[in-house]
Amino acid sequence: MLRVQTVMTGRGGAPWYSAFHFKSSGGLEAANTAVAVGVYWEAIRAVMATGVTIDILGEVADINPATGDIVDIYPVTPIQKLSNGGLNALPIITQACVRLLTPTFAGGRRIQGRHFVPYPTENSNVDPGVPETTYRNTLSSAISNLRTGQPVGNELCIYSRTKLSATAVSSSIVLTKWSYLRSRRD
Repeated sequence: MLRVQTVMTGRGGAPWYSAFHFKSSGGLEAANTAVAVGVYWEAIRAVMATGVTIDILGEVADINPATGDIVDIYPVTPIQKLSNGGLNALPIITQACVRLLTPTFAGGRRIQGRHFVPYPTENSNVDPGVPETTYRNTLSSAISNLRTGQPVGNELCIYSRTKLSATAVSSSIVLTKWSYLRSRRD
């Protein structure tokens, strides 16, 4: 399983970290998945407040999902994107949350993940303080393209450290309320 990591800097509250997991392994797939994550961030950078530097790191970890051990590191070309959604950012605690769903259940619970998108702008916020529809559609389209645009065998997946499994994401939902990641409350 491949892990592509992103670090975002440049505004208050930074750095922010994001990781996407993909089911395959190998150097060629590592490069392709890093590019796919770059395309994802490119698709949403216009809805993030200006001043965020989005860096897809220059190495992709190959993880054995059955043990959680990193078995290899593949060097890839680092990718950098700059947000350009305007200067009127919502408070740094405010973020969009994308729920990543799988069809798999373990211990009576669905294996699912979350992806947080930091620094939405005031333009993304509508009365009574919820994400605007166009904003949500932009995020939904970008995550859907990341999920469905991968070759068979290299699907976006959720890695469960407690269940030691990697399960392909089957659908995604952008929540209709703002969210926050507890570690970003400072």
